[in-house]
Amino acid sequence: MKWSQPRYGIDVSHHNGKVAWPKVATTRAFAWVKASEGVGYQDPKFASNAAGATAAGVPWGPYHYARPDSETRRGKAVLQDAAREALHFASVVRGTGWTLPPVLDFEHAKPRPSAAGLSRAQTLAWLLKWAEVATRELGRRPVLYTTYSYLVSTVGAGAVPKLRKAFAGLWQARYPGGPSNPAQKTKPRPVPGWPWAVWQYTSKGTTPGVSGRVDLNVTDAPTLARMVRAQRAVRTPGRRGPTPDGVRSSGRRSRSTRVEPQALQSLNPWAVVAASLVGAWLAANG
Repeated sequence: MKWSQPRYGIDVSHHNGKVAWPKVATTRAFAWVKASEGVGYQDPKFASNAAGATAAGVPWGPYHYARPDSETRRGKAVLQDAAREALHFASVVRGTGWTLPPVLDFEHAKPRPSAAGLSRAQTLAWLLKWAEVATRELGRRPVLYTTYSYLVSTVGAGAVPKLRKAFAGLWQARYPGGPSNPAQKTKPRPVPGWPWAVWQYTSKGTTPGVSGRVDLNVTDAPTLARMVRAQRAVRTPGRRGPTPDGVRSSGRRSRSTRVEPQALQSLNPWAVVAASLVGAWLAANG
């Protein structure tokens, strides 16, 4: 990560209470917002956070908190659980105006996948199926959020090539002590073969617009541009009826959420810079 053009952001859920997004827009360039968890839970603040971030001109994306089911421990049942979670996530976030890639939040939970009886192979299969269904339903490959130790312990370093193909990028968490400026902190240990694109450097940050502690993240503008470039719509036809895994698809596609030039006037200054860089990247690499 080069720090010549850092971009700072937050991620929030209902635990952060009511967020004053116009204030957030004064200091933060992007955000991810919790949308769903498991196969049926929707974050009660998702709708208001989505609307607030959009109105304030803060580029944002939705995230899903993974809950690999401890009841489904073999073969096809594991894939069905992953597909159900991805379909639930898609049903919550479709049409809500997100402009950053969707995210799968894969972190320590109780019971965590390895403790729930899932092998490394089953956990990897779960992640790949979730990414496949989410990509098909939303038209964009998701980003994976995790930590180095959790990813290696649950799927192994050898799974990285498959994960890197299924997911558009890696958002890595590491909370070192020391200076509050992330440029002076010890950066995350890189996952072999998969450099992180976004770093969550504290869970105890503060920012205007959010009461109490909040997760803080950093990337840089070129990395953000490349990440968005990788999220260009995957134009696959919608499918109706049961999938090969026996889970019914919605049969709908998500529309591309590229920011049009005429919309830039409504964005905060950080967003204007990010959108301009993305536009330049698309022009050079389209």
